[in-house]
Amino acid sequence: MKYATLIYNPRAGQLTGLTKVEPAADVWRAAGWRVALQATRGPGHATELARAAAAAGVGVVLAAGGDGTLGQVADGLAGSETALAPLPMGTANALARELRLPRLQLLEPNAPVEAATALLGGRAVG
Repeated sequence: MKYATLIYNPRAGQLTGLTKVEPAADVWRAAGWRVALQATRGPGHATELARAAAAAGVGVVLAAGGDGTLGQVADGLAGSETALAPLPMGTANALARELRLPRLQLLEPNAPVEAATALLGGRAVG
């Protein structure tokens, strides 16, 4: 079994929350991954959650939020073997735009599922 942790900021963007994150996690679950969902509780918490996931040997951490959440998760994974998968759910999503991932918007309610699918089919680069 492959393990992933989806760390999400419940306050990122305008349309986020568990109702948008759960379907994205289900995409990975349908592909054979065991996905644990963990909500952040404040500044720096995403770093702690990511560090704990890496220490537990989780293969991939999906960072669902904006650029701030993504940066914190990256900090927590630095130096580990755990891969980072950015799941854009924030307001600006600058990195997601550069990676051409679907971004959560009012007119794109399925963007989290589309981004999760794209990430699942991607390749790790280091």
